[in-house]
Amino acid sequence: MPKAARQRNNTATNGVVGVVAQLVQGGSDQVQVCHGTYADDVPDARFRFNVLFVEHNGDFPSHRHQYTELVIVLDGSATHISNRGTHALVKGDVVVITDGQRHGFKEAKKLQLCNVQFDQAQVLDDDLDLRQMAGFHSLFDLDTRHPSSTRAPQRLHLETTDLARCVALARHLESELQGGEEGRKTVIRGMFQVLVTLLSRRYSNQQADSQTPVARLSRVVAYMRTHLRQDLPITELAAMAGLSPSQFQRTFNRIYGVTPISFVTRLRINEARRLLTDHSLTIAAVAEAAGFATQAFFATRFRLVTGLSPSAYRHALGELPKTLTADAG
Repeated sequence: MPKAARQRNNTATNGVVGVVAQLVQGGSDQVQVCHGTYADDVPDARFRFNVLFVEHNGDFPSHRHQYTELVIVLDGSATHISNRGTHALVKGDVVVITDGQRHGFKEAKKLQLCNVQFDQAQVLDDDLDLRQMAGFHSLFDLDTRHPSSTRAPQRLHLETTDLARCVALARHLESELQGGEEGRKTVIRGMFQVLVTLLSRRYSNQQADSQTPVARLSRVVAYMRTHLRQDLPITELAAMAGLSPSQFQRTFNRIYGVTPISFVTRLRINEARRLLTDHSLTIAAVAEAAGFATQAFFATRFRLVTGLSPSAYRHALGELPKTLTADAG
């Protein structure tokens, strides 16, 4: 392991969070510098996606990322520290670190990780099938989380066979990223969605018989996401979770940081943002498809959340520079 990668870096100097050893397939290990920003770590604004295989030893300072990070533990051990608690990491563990969430490592011992750094809006948001999976909502549905939530990062543990499958997918993603073949972004999106689906299925299976609050509510959230055009009475959602309406609202607020009604509204606004990119849809059609009763109510709620009217938001999207909206292979 390079000497620089063993040195502790407890402060962010010149924008550097810390350094680790990058485990390069078929080559010598290299030093990987972590900044935590898109510009430095995932610089292609047209395709914010990266895969790194790294090794930690000792402590790694607490830090935040602009991007989301899927962490798969390949070997070794450490204590993972976040602003929502601490837990031991061992081979086979999977954790998703949301953008802005502070975290770090203590007493890492040959902790080998696969880190997938990504922008959810670019690689996951259009997959409607994933939204129906309760496991996806627990692990990956990042736009539904709230800063004031007390919900700790959800963890998954993979057995040997599933871990090997995930590592193989991640290595293939790494090869596609490093290659220059046509259509590589399409391949990467598809393969990453396969990886996310596999992890979501395993999480769903592990939680199938669980009656923990998170397990109960993740099933409700999956239902919310796929039934936005319908009325979603609190009484029905509470019954789905096996809770009384008052228990459901208290538990939901504690875990997600907002009321169920505010949560549904945010889901509908996020769906409307996605639909507004389709210029064949009228504003009224977007409002209806996103689950708002009237176009006027939609416009009011949309402005409160985004600061823009739906038409102004669509116009702003149309004015983005071509370099930010193009998807060159």
